[in-house]
Amino acid sequence: MCVNVYLKGDSLNIGDITKLTQIANSCPLANGDAVYGARGMLSSLTFTDPIYDDHQLCQQSTPRTKQNNGSLHSIYPNPTYSVINVSNTRMVVQATLLDNTDRLILNVNNLDRLGELSLNVDSVPAGVYYLKLDNQDETYTIHKIIVIK
Repeated sequence: MCVNVYLKGDSLNIGDITKLTQIANSCPLANGDAVYGARGMLSSLTFTDPIYDDHQLCQQSTPRTKQNNGSLHSIYPNPTYSVINVSNTRMVVQATLLDNTDRLILNVNNLDRLGELSLNVDSVPAGVYYLKLDNQDETYTIHKIIVIK
């Protein structure tokens, strides 16, 4: 998704505002920085600072996954105390762990791992988290993870 930057003097029509609103009300995990850009633009235009429930918005959206005979990833143990193991059938290039307010807890880049992957969550407080696994083929999956202590 893309948010066009409007320079001073440009005008927005109702279609532009509608599109910005649609982007602002979408899942940041699915649509990335465009969501935050649209929210910032709308906030500047309306002089308000609405509260977005990203957790709810992301639950409503459908992840871009290509399923082949079952799930792409097997996550275990869940709940976990200290380690999340991922058994995958696609090349995982990035793993991102977010809390229920979409705050980044853990981010591992340049994984390029097929098969087994282990993430240490020993220092992560008990709670409910969301593990986003980005695959080499530009698909991703989101998994609910429970950490207990």
